[in-house]
Amino acid sequence: MMRRRWLGIVLLWVAAVIVASITATSAAAAGPVVQYIVHPGDTLYRIALNHHVTVSQLAAANGIRNVNRIYVGQVLRIPTATPAIILEQPTTGARVTSPVTVRGRANVFEGQVNIRVLDSRFRKVGEGFGMAAMGEYAPFTAAVAYRVSADQWGYIDAFWISPKDGAELDKVTVKVYLRRGGVAPTPTPTPAPGPGASIRYHVHPGDTLTQIARGHRVTVSSIVRENRLPNPNLIYVGQALTISSERPNIIMETPRDGATVGNPATVSGYSDTFEANVVVEVLDGGFRRLARTTTQGGTEGEYAPFSASIPYTVRAAQWGYIEAYWPSPRDGSKLNAVTARVRLTPARTAAAATTEMETATTAEAAATETEAPPTEAAAATAATASPPVGIATTTASATTAPAAPRIHRVRRGETLYGIARRYGVSVRDIAAANGIRNIHLIYVGQRLIIP
Repeated sequence: MMRRRWLGIVLLWVAAVIVASITATSAAAAGPVVQYIVHPGDTLYRIALNHHVTVSQLAAANGIRNVNRIYVGQVLRIPTATPAIILEQPTTGARVTSPVTVRGRANVFEGQVNIRVLDSRFRKVGEGFGMAAMGEYAPFTAAVAYRVSADQWGYIDAFWISPKDGAELDKVTVKVYLRRGGVAPTPTPTPAPGPGASIRYHVHPGDTLTQIARGHRVTVSSIVRENRLPNPNLIYVGQALTISSERPNIIMETPRDGATVGNPATVSGYSDTFEANVVVEVLDGGFRRLARTTTQGGTEGEYAPFSASIPYTVRAAQWGYIEAYWPSPRDGSKLNAVTARVRLTPARTAAAATTEMETATTAEAAATETEAPPTEAAAATAATASPPVGIATTTASATTAPAAPRIHRVRRGETLYGIARRYGVSVRDIAAANGIRNIHLIYVGQRLIIP
């Protein structure tokens, strides 16, 4: 009996050693531990999908019995042998100040690792990015500034953005203690007036919010949040979107939205793009290209000014767009496009407008002198030099500035036919003046030029 008992104990001990050895081997093969902390709105399915594992694998690795039940703040271990992002600093529970230094290794698309600092309620309080590599692991470092009103627990996310749909993939999270205060990182010096954090982009025909986000290397959710879009699947052609980023590749300073541009149009700004290339295009109101040119700005990592003078052809004054972007070396797609809605003018109209302005200024100065109380000598001189009444009347008529164009803002229930009838013009004239290709498609709030 005793012999059997001792034999059983020995067998149990041997089995325990074998199991421990297998577990250690598996852990070593699995590589570094990757953890993710559940955010508000997460599901186990979505977490598994964005980390390229199955729901069953994720549940098994974390001892989850009910895959439909997880809670915000829950720490999950991601079972992967080759994590895309390995976060080395800060470590869990570390006390950090702004700017917080984030270090690690990554192997992600285009090498860009996005960093986000969240407060105790998972609200974004800071963001930045670091550069690693694509195709092999490489180190990345980022100094990310944040702002909190009081010391509190918070989180640091590191992830990369899918070029397919803008999803945040392989996200790694670490819980840290955020301290209030600290010194924000000094921005990279740039030539005056320096880059801003936001650019303006107008929706083109065929655009989707996912494509726009991918082209500007931001997330769909950030565009939705910044522009207060009630439905991310409902955007319209010509809609102006504000897109913020840590370091926009192109900042267009002139022309501004609503400006009247001459012919040729002068475009200037600052850029930081691949091989310093900046493409500038003039588009009509229907986003058809009227002219295109290429100029040079700053190369990747350093801002430098760019400028271009681009002639274009339009038959009449109309609203259009000036666009600046840089072409992807991979597929030629537009990246970091910036647009300004402007008033385009024919070449002869631009010259005539300059002449009229100079003539009107001269006439105004002459009128001011005439209104001043003249001396006797001045009155005599004026009487001698005054032209005949008929000539004076003709000159005044010739220098009268043209009337400003009429603008109509589309209201709910209106049609282009009804608007044209109201102003006594044809539908075709309104469509031509505003670059409208489909006369049955106008939207509430759209500004129409009435010719």
